[in-house]
Amino acid sequence: MATSRTLSISFLAHLTNDGAELILPTLLPSMAHEFNLSFAQTGFLGGSMVVALGFGQILMGYLSDATGKRRLFISLGLVLLSIGLFGISRSTSYVELILFNLVAGLGASAYHPVGISMISELFKDSGKGKALGLHGTGGNIGMAVFPLLSGILADYLGWRTPFAVFPALGLIIAVVFFATMKDPARTERRTPLRLVMNQKLLMITLSLGFASMAARGMTVFFPIRIDALGYSSSQIGALFFLMFGAGILGQYFGGYFSDLHSKKHLVIYLSLISSALLLIPFFLTSFVLIALVVLVAGFAKDAVWPPFFALLTDHAPEQLYGTALGMFFSIGYIMASQSPTIIGIVSDYVVFPTSMLLLLVFGVAAALAIRRT
Repeated sequence: MATSRTLSISFLAHLTNDGAELILPTLLPSMAHEFNLSFAQTGFLGGSMVVALGFGQILMGYLSDATGKRRLFISLGLVLLSIGLFGISRSTSYVELILFNLVAGLGASAYHPVGISMISELFKDSGKGKALGLHGTGGNIGMAVFPLLSGILADYLGWRTPFAVFPALGLIIAVVFFATMKDPARTERRTPLRLVMNQKLLMITLSLGFASMAARGMTVFFPIRIDALGYSSSQIGALFFLMFGAGILGQYFGGYFSDLHSKKHLVIYLSLISSALLLIPFFLTSFVLIALVVLVAGFAKDAVWPPFFALLTDHAPEQLYGTALGMFFSIGYIMASQSPTIIGIVSDYVVFPTSMLLLLVFGVAAALAIRRT
């Protein structure tokens, strides 16, 4: 019963946390128009939350391991995320947008290392991949629904409205999580930090970083491309809904098959396939064709995460799951944060869709890195 409750409530927190991350990319075209941003400035704004996510996660993971107060860190993270989003809704300058986006990113940095370590500990004896896949579907539901609702709200009430409305949900989930969850029992056995610095874990982390660069680059610049084709914020939200909605099935099947087959091989194949599929929509103009490709790309892109997480926790000591996941996500997100900036700078000098070929480069690099484990 306790395992079911933990998985259910963590599912809701994951849904809210990850869904909130997609509000800004969905509305970037409208924000770029209002503040007259270049490709480089747009990329930096889109990547600024990811910078805070990167640097915050190793700290959150380590502190949660050291104190054992996991529900506190997750709840406070959701509160800080909500404050950052609301601040964006009130911003009047580019600098304010960056600052509040950093605040939101710091808040969002708490969930993944702490929440996934809870699930990994709870299901350490059997079915870890499946549990991580089911938990991952919560994040995908949020990433599917939040952009869709944000686009609709933006078209009728302006881009600031979603940033003002969704923080209320974040605060509610934070209170529910803190009031109903219990921290897992702590073990007194000490484990050296050097055990999370072995070569296999570092290569897995590097591979995640390259895969995240492909995913984040697409997430930030895909709305810009769709906007340039003349489609609305609602249609951008609908395409994200399809992408991350397909990822719900991707997360489940990725988790299911990671319990049955080689996690390493799954990561290699899915990294190559998903990066190629993420590139294709940038060279299409038909909304229907874009939607079809996005569906398949979303499935492949999100199927890779459960085997990544399971592979990492297979090679990390249980007492340092939070620290290992924090390092894993920190390096991954720091690398991912550079992707929009790199693509944005390149886009200011070459034809925009051509710069997106970097997505395929990142996918190949992810596959090559995981081969070394």
